[in-house]
Amino acid sequence: GAEGAGGLTYELFYNKELQKEHAHSSLNGLENRLHKLEEMVGLKSLDVNTAGKPLPLSEVVTRLEERVQILDEDTLEKLTEKMQKLNTVFETFTAKRKKSKQSNITLEKDVEAQRVDKLFQTVQQWAPIADTIPTLINRMQTLKKLHEE
Repeated sequence: GAEGAGGLTYELFYNKELQKEHAHSSLNGLENRLHKLEEMVGLKSLDVNTAGKPLPLSEVVTRLEERVQILDEDTLEKLTEKMQKLNTVFETFTAKRKKSKQSNITLEKDVEAQRVDKLFQTVQQWAPIADTIPTLINRMQTLKKLHEE
């Protein structure tokens, strides 16, 4: 309303609930944008816990940092060396197995054969992953840069 000589009076109302709702919606918008970025980079499972519920952003960043640290060059070199050793053991095992089939010796009872079988299983387990490691490293480094910005 008007008061006195040309003066105006304004009434302002502050609603705490509306303010909380506004802050919550802008935080949700940021979370949604970040989630879309992570999906574009290809890391969907990083932001949920075992129950399928979203994790806090700080936990997601911590997980990313841990994964990037694991995949440094020294670790990758060690992994490559292990794969080469396992490949050599597997080739030796294959040669022994062929030789044993010819002489009708059963390697299943041999302790060394059991160890080689375990090594072979390990090689089989890592073989499909070996081709994806460079792509995974690039994705994690890209996501780390995004989080640092």
